[in-house]
Amino acid sequence: MMRGMRGLALMIGVAIVLTPAMVVQAGPAYPLGRKAVCAGVAVEVELNLEAPDGGSRTGVRDRAMARARVTATLYGTPAVDLPRPLKFFLPERTWRQAEKRGHLRAIVFAARPTGTPTLLFGVEGAPTDVDPDYAAVRAAVLRYARWRDRRSDPAVLAEAEKTLATTASRSIASLAWTFLCSSGHSDAIARAAHLAPPSSPVATMVKDGAACRSDLDCRDW
Repeated sequence: MMRGMRGLALMIGVAIVLTPAMVVQAGPAYPLGRKAVCAGVAVEVELNLEAPDGGSRTGVRDRAMARARVTATLYGTPAVDLPRPLKFFLPERTWRQAEKRGHLRAIVFAARPTGTPTLLFGVEGAPTDVDPDYAAVRAAVLRYARWRDRRSDPAVLAEAEKTLATTASRSIASLAWTFLCSSGHSDAIARAAHLAPPSSPVATMVKDGAACRSDLDCRDW
């Protein structure tokens, strides 16, 4: 049995070595809210995944990220905080679906957690237009761009609370949750959870004991 376990570990190690385009193979997953609130910049980028004859899949992906074109600035100043060339992780199934189309759009977040421009992601990757809820997530990030500059505005806080109470998306709920918590409004979390149906993301997050922190630590990237 031990021999079989060693063989499995070896296979896993080989799989990691043979996928250099996938920047992260193991580690934590970061919710959308944490990435958005910790980021100084969020942009939408477009990748060209059309492969030349004989081109390797890894080479095409690396080249596509290096040549990624910014199609929209959602907030922040990309010229200052966006690292180049871009290198980020996406699940293999996302790459495969995008490669069938020959292109991909993704939302990437960046900050300077240690002073150097860094992309913020984990094993979950980045939101992409392969995801069925991409349009809704993109719209939510744009709403957050407005919220982040008006944290004390009662209308903004009410909108974030309503978003948290009504959304069926776990990603969008995490965005509203993290914004409200980091703004010092844990009371809004309680109200949203009270109004939301028991099966909603916010009700599940409360039931699961999700932390509501006003002092979000953004150095862990």
